Amino acid sequence: MRGYHHHMHEGGPMHGGPMGARGMERMLDRVNATAEQRTKIRAVLDAARTEERAQAPARRQLHEQALALLAQPAIDAAALENLRQQQLVQHDQASQRRLRTIVEVANVLTPQQRAQIAQEMRQRAAEHGHRR
Repeated sequence: MRGYHHHMHEGGPMHGGPMGARGMERMLDRVNATAEQRTKIRAVLDAARTEERAQAPARRQLHEQALALLAQPAIDAAALENLRQQQLVQHDQASQRRLRTIVEVANVLTPQQRAQIAQEMRQRAAEHGHRR
């Protein structure tokens, strides 16, 4: 039953990680982003999402290859290691792309707005820490 539940959420409107569209809108409201800033930031996020979607098939393919190797009668450790390294390269590229997105969004905001967002994120992290 747990697996089924997970699939319901996958690819939903909130899909997009911590920089999800709805969270971003709320953040822009709080720092009183101008219409021009919102337009620019939406364009940055849309471009990032498009790029991420383009990478998805390659990620899936590596995952499938790994599963196929693990299902073999004899485990090919070298082939699996090779796949692991390919996955690392992909993760690294995705991580670089996310950073580029954050930098582009940050460049649209004023230093005051960025300081306000950083402060709120710190507070939220502290709140989550206490709840446990």
